[in-house]
Amino acid sequence: MFDIQNTLALCSRDLGKESNDASTIELGPTDVHAHVSDIPAEILQSILDFTVAPTFLLTPGLTIREDAWLIYMKIKRSLPLVCRSWYASANPMLYRDIALRSVGQVAALLETLQNAPTLASLITSLSFACYVAEHHEEAYANDATLLLQLCQAARSVSFIAMNAPLSLPQLLPLLNPACPPLPHLTRLHLNEGFDSEALLSDQYKLVATPGEEGWYIRTQPLRPRRFLVGASHHLVELSLPFVSAMQSAPALTFPSLVSFGCLVNCIGSDSFGRITSIWEMPRLQRFSISLLGLGSPYLFQYMGTRDYLPRIGSFVARHGAQLRYLHILDHAHYTNDHRDLMLDIQSALDHCPRLEHLVLPSNVRPTPALHHPTVRWIDIWMPHRGDASHCITRKGIAPFGQTADSRAARSGDQKYMFPRLQGGRAIDAALSFFRDLPWILRPDTWAGVTAELKYPGIDVKHDKMNIWRADLQPEYTAPQGDGMDEERMPFGGIPQESRGWPRDRILFEYGTYVWTDEEGSDGDMSSVHSSDSSWLASDEETNGVEPMQWTHDDILRVFRDPDNHYADRLEDKATRAYERL
Repeated sequence: MFDIQNTLALCSRDLGKESNDASTIELGPTDVHAHVSDIPAEILQSILDFTVAPTFLLTPGLTIREDAWLIYMKIKRSLPLVCRSWYASANPMLYRDIALRSVGQVAALLETLQNAPTLASLITSLSFACYVAEHHEEAYANDATLLLQLCQAARSVSFIAMNAPLSLPQLLPLLNPACPPLPHLTRLHLNEGFDSEALLSDQYKLVATPGEEGWYIRTQPLRPRRFLVGASHHLVELSLPFVSAMQSAPALTFPSLVSFGCLVNCIGSDSFGRITSIWEMPRLQRFSISLLGLGSPYLFQYMGTRDYLPRIGSFVARHGAQLRYLHILDHAHYTNDHRDLMLDIQSALDHCPRLEHLVLPSNVRPTPALHHPTVRWIDIWMPHRGDASHCITRKGIAPFGQTADSRAARSGDQKYMFPRLQGGRAIDAALSFFRDLPWILRPDTWAGVTAELKYPGIDVKHDKMNIWRADLQPEYTAPQGDGMDEERMPFGGIPQESRGWPRDRILFEYGTYVWTDEEGSDGDMSSVHSSDSSWLASDEETNGVEPMQWTHDDILRVFRDPDNHYADRLEDKATRAYERL
């Protein structure tokens, strides 16, 4: 039987012949079929990528349903086992983006890479989303540090706090003096459960809340040089939370930094203002600043009148010369009808002459009017409740159903507030956890596209005016516009056809997890946080006595066989040691 290559060779040979008559070309048998094994590995890998949700929609944190993550891991684990010809394409996809949700998984992955070092080159990103109990800190610090050393191809490292504020031990691999420089690391992301000062200060005991600093920080030497001081020269993307008052922050220069994101609350507002004045980001092109948690306001005081504290304008004035993308996510309510917020946003717009893509919060107001000469695309977050939010035209921004009047909003002869505007979208508030979504679904690429990103547990739809999460029951129905022209673009209409994911379609038991054969799985699903008893507080954590540290082998043994009561024996051993004191 002819395969694809032989058929193409026959075609090329016959087409190259010189013929004086109109004879037909013989292509061989008419029942030629191609086998799946004939597909090149690169093409097959691209096809398999469509079988699982992209990583920007699926994280190991709490932004998605548990069953969605389980199905995602089940599919990734199953694809390399389909047939031998799929292994070379599916195995890199399995290891490409690794998320670790327990210290047992950290230990298991380390053993896998030590036994099969070639797998380390397949890992391009690592996410640590595990709670680290005090009796696991030493083993976790050593294992996670070794992982960072082995994964030289990893370009991205993320730390996702799952049990804030007790999350400082998660950062131990970056505080460990045994952790070498990581020049291959170009993207570092911390979510809001951490204190960024741990990476900026060498006074770690001052950073941690008294009594919550953990065994390792209390008893072990930490790196004498702040982590970000050494990493600043090679980072391209950086996301940091500013949720507390910093004791100190060094002056840093980020010569390669292109994207900077931050999460700021009222307590950390002064800390954000401090780094604004002492950091240098000469190549910054994308800046995102966003609220914390479920609707918590970020740049205003909780007590009193909740006045807005302007910070965005001063940051952009210092770092916005090359800025192309500005994203502000905020659902707070301020005094004086948000006038100070609008003035701060306009101050930022005045200092980024090359801005092209602007993402505005749902509480944006039509006055004072925003304006910018080069903005081409504007996205606006929709409110959590209520009807459609805004209309936007070249003349400016107005509440839905109204027309922006540039003459009333701004004096002068300029006809348009956004003279180069090409389009805009409304973004569902249910997607606010995916803060990079407006940039990933770039409007210059997705303009006018109607598409659906539908995977188990997550369903995102996109049309020329909206991005919305279709797997959730909408709490409101907004009017849908008939179309969009350059003068009037109604936002916020979400079609009603999308409803929640039915419970009877959930395929796996809640609270289970699938990992790889190399880690000793027999094909059944094991507990998510499982097996290492990471979520169980031991007696040693509460009685003031330093806990007995589990070893790498202890954690791995419990992770592999959680029902053998080995963890109970370790607890009994620790109790007897305490009684002898």
